[in-house]
Order: sequence, then structure tokens, then C-alpha cells
Amino acid sequence: MTEFDEDNTKYVMLISSSDNLEISKKLSEDAKKELDKHGFEYQEVTVPSIFEIPTAIEYAVRGHEFFSARRRFDGYIVLGCIIEQADNMIYSSTISNLQGLMIKNSLALGKGIFCSNSNDTAIKLANEGQLNYGADAVNSCVEMMELKQKFGLKR
Repeated sequence: MTEFDEDNTKYVMLISSSDNLEISKKLSEDAKKELDKHGFEYQEVTVPSIFEIPTAIEYAVRGHEFFSARRRFDGYIVLGCIIEQADNMIYSSTISNLQGLMIKNSLALGKGIFCSNSNDTAIKLANEGQLNYGADAVNSCVEMMELKQKFGLKR
């Protein structure tokens, strides 16, 4: 269990890309197990590819401007895999846009997105016991939520 002062259960947005379903499914399963260990609630969203992940987060953040009664997310977890080196530009752009959102909106975010040269290698990486990108993304998000709380930022 994490060390949060508030009694309320933390609520995170879990965003997966659907372009590599087998890999995304494994990442999502691992992330959900880790979220359950922390006792967090989550809303799962799937987007067509990692390229759309920053936009989904922006929609969630901006949605509070119009629906202030809706529960705000305490953190965001992003999951997916890019295969083929030609897509490194998409990966870099996605990471850059995620970083921009984190800074602009003071978001706690855990990244479980990675690049691979082949589908076989990506599947192996997603299934390795030591390289648990889904769980690592959750734990990164938790650390960032704790840091936000330390500096007085609630959500």
C-alpha cells in the first residue's frame, strides 16, 4: 500500500494502445495487478496507437473544465509498444507530448511504452518477468503522485 495522507482511494486513468494487441494486453494485465496491489481504482481507455495517447490524456484533463463534478484522475498510466525503427519518430513525438502534458498540467504519469525491432522481441520483452513495463509504469505513477502530495498538489 502507498503512503498517501488522504482517506480516499486513488483513481488513475490506464491508457493502452491497440496497435499491438497481444503486447498491450500483457502490459495492461501487469498494470492492473499492480494497481490492485496499491488498492487503486482505475478507468481503462484504449486508443488506436501510442500516437493518440497524449490526446486521450488532454481530453480527460480538459473534460474537467466542462464537467467539474466528474471525478478527477490522480494519475495516468500509459502502455504500448512501437515495432519497427521507422516508427521511432512517432515514439519520440509521443514521449515529448507526454512530457509536455506532465509539465503543463502537473500530471503524475507512469510510462509503460517501449520500442522494439520485431514483434517476437516485443512479445518476449512484454512477457519477461524482470522487465515488467506495466507494473513499472504503475510504480512510477505512484512515486510521482507521492511527490505531488509532498509539494501540496492534490490532483
